[in-house]
This record gives sequence, C-alpha cells and structure tokens, in this order.
Amino acid sequence: METHIISCTPQVAVLNGEEVCSPHVLNVSNIEYHFGHRYYSALKEMDPPVAPTFRGKHTALCDEGVRTKAKYSYCLPISGRTDTPFCTAGDRTDLLNIRSSKSVCHSSVLHMLMVEVYEEPKASGNIPLISFGSLLGAVRNGSMIPFTEDADIGFANQLNAKDVLIHELWQKGYHMFFLDIWRVCVAPNHPLASRLYDPNLPLTRNYAVPYVDLYLMRKLSNGYWDFQELQGVNGRMIPVDKVEPFTQVTINGMPRTDQTT
Repeated sequence: METHIISCTPQVAVLNGEEVCSPHVLNVSNIEYHFGHRYYSALKEMDPPVAPTFRGKHTALCDEGVRTKAKYSYCLPISGRTDTPFCTAGDRTDLLNIRSSKSVCHSSVLHMLMVEVYEEPKASGNIPLISFGSLLGAVRNGSMIPFTEDADIGFANQLNAKDVLIHELWQKGYHMFFLDIWRVCVAPNHPLASRLYDPNLPLTRNYAVPYVDLYLMRKLSNGYWDFQELQGVNGRMIPVDKVEPFTQVTINGMPRTDQTT
C-alpha cells in the first residue's frame, strides 16, 4: 500500500539568514498497520500532524536521499527522560499526550519502536524474538526498562526480505540502517515527529537516541544457539535448553509476542 504524505515543502529555504526546511511527514490515516490496537485508532483520530521545522545543520534531515547511507545521524533528535518513577512502565500511548519534548520518556519511545519493529519482520516472513535487556524488563516487570536507550529484538537464522523490511519501516516513519548490526530509530518523517523532536540537540550521535538493535540468532548443530553481539561466558554461544522452547511474556499488557526464555 502506498503511503501518502502531508503536504509540505522539503526544500531548504533561507529565513532571516538561517537555513530552514520541513520534512515530508507521513499521513497516519493512510498507514496500514498489521495488528489492531487502540493506540493506532487513537493515532489516526488525532489532528493531521504538523511537520517539524529544521534549522541549520538539522536541515540535512529533510534530504531523504541520504538516508540509504546515513546511520544514526539521520535519526530524529529526541531527548528522553530515564528517571523513575516518572518513566516507570513507559508506554507508546504516552506519546499521544505529551506537552513538550522534555516530557518524553525513552521507555515510551522504545515501546513504540519495539512493537512496530517487531511487527514488520514478522509480516515479511522473519522470526523475531524479544531478547536481552528487553526480555529482562518484560520478565521482571512486564514493561520496558526505563533507564536504557535501546530495545533488543533477535531474528532467527537470517533476515529475509531485508529491502522490503527497510522500505516498510520507512513507510511507517522508521530509519533502518546497518552499523555492525541492523538498527532502527525514529525517522524525521514519523507522524509524531513534531511531538518528539528536540531542536536543541545536535544531529544524533551514535547510540544517543532511542533505537532498536536487531540481532542475528543462529541455531547450530552442536547444541548451541549463536547470538550476534553476545559477550558471555561461552562467547556468543548459549545452550539450546537455555533458549528453547520459546514462550510468551507480557509487555505493557500485550501478551501476544513470542519470546525466548
């Protein structure tokens, strides 16, 4: 399904001696989500989003042509709180009612990222699995960890339809890029970009914004699973009986997601 955009002017202009531009922001009413949830209904009932205004070096975020080679620098600059109890059990629905970028919790953004990034690989024939810190938060508290910048999703054996996945995530407002592993962050075209954007931040530096890590998990013939990026007692290896059988956990009241134990 082709996603339409809110009409705006992406060209960089000069206003009072300063370069300014606004990105093409996705029209959420035309985005096709894979699962029904009250969050999507509420999102579509909101007024059409106003595109954020980028100034100075941030005008690079209006150039969609650079995103295929850009890494973290094309992520929407987002400042997030990680303090408790304010950010305990952060939920993506919190983002529908924020009054300023200073009241955004990383855990709320991560919950939004994790749910939608999980849904896309599953729809494209991959086997996504919540892992590492995200799984720990789910098992301990049934929620996202409030003091972390990243969420962790594994994919079993190989990442199928990679180009389709990159495109589909972009059509929902997410930037997928490769830096050692595949990662996903909120893109400048996201429907909530104007709510999340912090103009006081520099262009995003590595790991300085909420993001999702996508880890390769391969089942080997020697009775182990090989986890990309894992640094454990046995290096990247975990015995099969510590990984399987896959099970379910609940994250913010959503129990449908298959998990690793």
